[in-house]
Amino acid sequence: MKTTINLKTSPKAIKLIAMDLDGTLLDQKENIPVKSIEYLLHLQKKGIRIALCSGRSLFEMKRYAKELQLSQFNGFLIYTNGAGIYNYETNTLYKFSSLRKNESDYLIHVGRAFHMFIYAPYKDRYYLEGNKYLNKVFLVAKKYSTGSKVIQNLFSMVEIVPDLPISLKENAYKLCFRGLPHQIKRMQNYLDKHVPSQFSIFSLSPYCIEINHKNVNKAQALLKVCKETAINKEHVLVFGDSANDHSVFLSFPNSIAMGNADVKTKQLASNITLSNKKEGVYHFLYQYFG
Repeated sequence: MKTTINLKTSPKAIKLIAMDLDGTLLDQKENIPVKSIEYLLHLQKKGIRIALCSGRSLFEMKRYAKELQLSQFNGFLIYTNGAGIYNYETNTLYKFSSLRKNESDYLIHVGRAFHMFIYAPYKDRYYLEGNKYLNKVFLVAKKYSTGSKVIQNLFSMVEIVPDLPISLKENAYKLCFRGLPHQIKRMQNYLDKHVPSQFSIFSLSPYCIEINHKNVNKAQALLKVCKETAINKEHVLVFGDSANDHSVFLSFPNSIAMGNADVKTKQLASNITLSNKKEGVYHFLYQYFG
C-alpha cells in the first residue's frame, strides 16, 4: 500500500526530520522497527538531521537516540512536550519554563480531588504519588511481570512517594494525570473553566492528560532548533499522532499524521501516512526520498 504524498518541498531540500515517539516512530512494544532504524541512518549519512520530539523525559529518550546514532550525526532530543532540548552537536541542554511551585501544588490538589494517579519526571525517574497499599501492589506487579520488557522498563523508572509536592525538590516541568475517561474529561472541563489559559494541557489519550507551563510546546522548541541550525521551516518534515503534536503541525508546513492519529491531528496535517503498527514513518520516508 502506498501513501499519498502532498508536499511542495523537494526531497533534496529537506534538512531535518522531526518525529514523535509513542504512536508515531515506535511500535506497540515501544521499539523502533529495524527497517525504520536502517533507513533513518541512511538519511543521516546523506546529511539530514534528526530531532526526536516526545512527551517522554530525557532519560527515557536516550535509548532511542543511541539506536539512531544521534550523537554521531548531530541530532536533537526535544523532551517533555518541548520543555527542553538536548543538542548532540554541542552536548548542551536548553530548558524552557517549568511549572512554578504554586502552580504544580494547585494542579496536584485538583488531580487528587478527581482521584487521579499523579506523577512527575524528577531527575532520572518518575515520582508517582501513592500510599503504602499502592506501593505493595506495585511491588507484586513488578514481581510477576518479568516477561515484559516494557513493564520492566516502567518499573525501573518509577518511585512511589507519599506526597508529591514535598518529594519534588525542584520545580516540575510536567505533571501527568491518569484515570478513567470520565475522570479525565471531568478534570479537563474543570481546568478549562477555572484556568483556561494558564497551562499547556495535552490530552494524549482518553486515559491521560499532561500539563506543562503555558509557554511550553514542541513547536517553540523545534523553532529554536531551526534557528540555531539556520534551517527554514519549509525544509523540515514533522511526524506526529496526538495533541502534543498540534503546535508543530500548525507551525511547520510539511506535517505528516499517522494513520492511527486522532481526528483533530489528521485535520491539521498536510499528509497522512500508515499507522505506527504498519511502520508509517518508514513507508512515507521511503516513498518520498526513494
